[in-house]
Amino acid sequence: MSLFRRTEQSIDTFEQLLKTCSDASQSDSHRVECYAQSSSILAQLSATLSEFTRKAQLGLNNPSQKLYGDSMCNRIFEAHSKLKKQEEIYETIKDEMEMLKKELEKEKMKKYEEDMAEMKRKEEEAERMRKAQEERENERKKEQERMEEEEKKKKEEEEERVREKVRKFRENRLKKEEEKKNAAAMKSKGMKLSVDPKAKQVQIKPKEEKAGRNAAVEQVSGVKEMVKVRTAMGDTMEIMIEMSASVEKLKLEIMEKLGGEKYSKENLILSYAGKIVSDLNSTIESHGIVPGATIYCVVAKDNDDESTPAAASNSETEQQNSQTKTESASIPSGSVCHLSDGAAELNLILSSIKESESSDRAVVVDYSAPWCGPCRAIEPLYEQLAAEFPDVSLIHINTELNPANAQLARTAAVRAYPTFHVYQNYAIVETITGANPQKLRSTVASYSTSVQGGSSSSSSVAASGESLQSRVMKALVVLKTGCASNDEFVQASNTLLMYVKNVAENPTEVKYRRIRWNNAGFQNRLASKTGGVECLKAFGFEDTVDSSNNNERVLLLSESAANNRELPNVCRHLEQALKQFNGQSSAPAAVASGSSLAGASGSGGGSPSPVQGGVGGGNRMVDAMMADPQMSAMAQELMGDPSAMAQLMEAQRAMQNGDGAALARLRESPVFARLANTMMGNPELMQRMGNAANTNGGMENTGGENQEMDDEEERMLQQALQMSLEEFNENQEGEQKKQE
Repeated sequence: MSLFRRTEQSIDTFEQLLKTCSDASQSDSHRVECYAQSSSILAQLSATLSEFTRKAQLGLNNPSQKLYGDSMCNRIFEAHSKLKKQEEIYETIKDEMEMLKKELEKEKMKKYEEDMAEMKRKEEEAERMRKAQEERENERKKEQERMEEEEKKKKEEEEERVREKVRKFRENRLKKEEEKKNAAAMKSKGMKLSVDPKAKQVQIKPKEEKAGRNAAVEQVSGVKEMVKVRTAMGDTMEIMIEMSASVEKLKLEIMEKLGGEKYSKENLILSYAGKIVSDLNSTIESHGIVPGATIYCVVAKDNDDESTPAAASNSETEQQNSQTKTESASIPSGSVCHLSDGAAELNLILSSIKESESSDRAVVVDYSAPWCGPCRAIEPLYEQLAAEFPDVSLIHINTELNPANAQLARTAAVRAYPTFHVYQNYAIVETITGANPQKLRSTVASYSTSVQGGSSSSSSVAASGESLQSRVMKALVVLKTGCASNDEFVQASNTLLMYVKNVAENPTEVKYRRIRWNNAGFQNRLASKTGGVECLKAFGFEDTVDSSNNNERVLLLSESAANNRELPNVCRHLEQALKQFNGQSSAPAAVASGSSLAGASGSGGGSPSPVQGGVGGGNRMVDAMMADPQMSAMAQELMGDPSAMAQLMEAQRAMQNGDGAALARLRESPVFARLANTMMGNPELMQRMGNAANTNGGMENTGGENQEMDDEEERMLQQALQMSLEEFNENQEGEQKKQE
């Protein structure tokens, strides 16, 4: 396109812009924008069109210099004329547009200032809210400090009241003793005494009074007071000690009375007013102990004490060691072998296997410690695997039994408990760290030559020909020992009963024979307890995955196992045993004694079982209480009051933990106080309960003799706490009566 053609188009565009600027219906901002564009175009057109006009005019004046034709010249002159007209229109609207432009700029500036002011206002508001939040936080901290200060002040006032009470008691006692001494001295000298009948005090002469006062002041400093210490065996001793002395010093005095080096401070448990006196650095008087008070003492024996029944004699120990070494030369099979001679004994076993016909036999070594919770949890499974896979030797090493075992653990680079090393051909081929039952089972099964493909535990047990009731009984024993309390065992047993009872009633329904492993209720009530899953496997459940549901882990019972003829009978016996244990039904004695499950649930009767005494001892005490009509009626009342039942459970825990403060607080409850008063006011009932508590409830060495000694010490401690609380309450009542 030629330059002149573009110039003509620009003139047309300039004309359109001027029309828009003159149109009042358009917005002011749009008109001003068009005005700015027209000004820019006009400046360009003026320069370009002036050059075209000059050249056209030169051709008219001098034909020899003519550059354009006549038609072109006419177009140039017409365009020039048109531009001149548009310039006149531009000049007429120029002032108006300039004014309008300034007004728009003012409005824009005003809006900018308003936005800035709004932004500043918001910032100020945010700052004000931040300061208000800081002030509230400071006030909260001040209030918390004030409350803490008040609590501290109250505690100090309470301690001061106790100290003041002790001080007054000591002053009164010193005063009485001084009066007795003065009276005896005056009487020996034959001097007459004047007695004030109102004050009932001996009046002496000023000289003797001053001497007596000085003697009393001298005795207050470092005076030793007498306190009584009564042991759980009924022996009472008198200790002379300052009330400001530490509890540690008191224990040392008691140790000296008991026989010195035979006891330690840690083995002496002191109780006063139903509370354990445990802080060795605290003073005697800080526990509210006053001169003449009785402190109860229980002596807990060390596991390695010579007087402990669990400690074997030297000859017996030597005999056991020699027997262990002799047996260690044989290849362990069918049961766990417990090593006591460290690397020497382990090397002897590995050498025996290497020299035998089954030189590729696998040996699993379990490194554990007695204080390790996961080690104790997986121990029943380890024992079970030894029985299931007799062609794999399973060895257990207690790393804290002796220095030889400890050195072996260090040599084997054991860094965590439990750690399982798998030996084959005299070399470690695999290591398992941590208590992982599934990993341990699969590993042992993989090294077994008699079990192809790692058969499940339920199939292996069933193939042994053992009865269902016997398998369930053994699994319940493991479950009972794995539960921390009787309540946990009952809850887990009821959950187990629910699953198997549903199967017994609906053996063909798959939904009752399938348990999702991730089920929260199943995990909380049964699977989380040691032996819980083993109980289900004893009934025939298998740990597998559901391929139809994203390979979800489940416990599945086959239809053949669900139709086991023993299953309904075992369910019925378990249900009756649990009901009898809970006191919910009076099952016939013949049924209870005929079921071996009764012993596992603690119901008593029948032949003793390994867990019979674990929960059965409590029933004898309950039976003794229920034999009393008044207590039976009160029990019915408590069963209908959830809060009272909660208080009874709290009282049981307090008695087990020796928490005298919790017992004292519970005595403020009317229901609990009435129950305690009824029991204390019935000596015959207390005697029956005491006899029931002292009866060996069929315990057949559940934890060895050491466990029985611990239970005995705990019972003695609870008796000492109860007696100290009763004596303290009696003394308090006596003091109140004297004041009245």
